[in-house]
Amino acid sequence: MYTLNKSVSPRALVPDDGKIVRINSISQFGLSPVAIMAHQEKYRAKYTSGKNILSTAGKLKVEEFMQSPSEGEYIDENSPLDTAIHQLISYPHLSLLVTKNKKIVGVLRLSDVFAAAFHAMKESELKDTP
Repeated sequence: MYTLNKSVSPRALVPDDGKIVRINSISQFGLSPVAIMAHQEKYRAKYTSGKNILSTAGKLKVEEFMQSPSEGEYIDENSPLDTAIHQLISYPHLSLLVTKNKKIVGVLRLSDVFAAAFHAMKESELKDTP
């Protein structure tokens, strides 16, 4: 299994010339976080371009960012939906790996569960309307 390569982060997409670190250090002079963020955004807009970010991203590999799934990220395909909902809410996961006989057979996304619950509530509401 793979683990997260801690030396690579999404910050790798932005040029590291030390300017952002220096901007962050001015907080010691009492500037608010909002003012610091404004300075960072002004710098990024002026000195970074989408083209540079995309060319940098094109050189990175997914393997450098991926993580091994934790115990709480798996769910058996025959588990009740309320168990899946509990796992999605209790752990910071946006999806669960669905297994059958310990083999991954699919992905259950939080957005899928939300959509299903929403449609079930709408159907119930329509049935209750005279």
